[in-house]
Amino acid sequence: MVKEEGLTVYRASRMLNVPERTLRDRFIGRVDPELCVMGKLPLLDQFEEAKLVNHFKRMADLGYGFTQQECIDVASEFAV
Repeated sequence: MVKEEGLTVYRASRMLNVPERTLRDRFIGRVDPELCVMGKLPLLDQFEEAKLVNHFKRMADLGYGFTQQECIDVASEFAV
């Protein structure tokens, strides 16, 4: 938007709800948007995660629902 429509970085940041400093760093080339990582890589692959989800669903069908903390604990043990 800044390049194509001539908007200021400030105005584009407000319109897109992106921090101004983040947008400015990418616009002036301080940060390459193609090389930046958006958070950590997942510990579990999709197959492992699906196994956990199916386990939680099966247990819920049997009447034993896990709390959020219990789900985190089980997933942590599984990852280790």
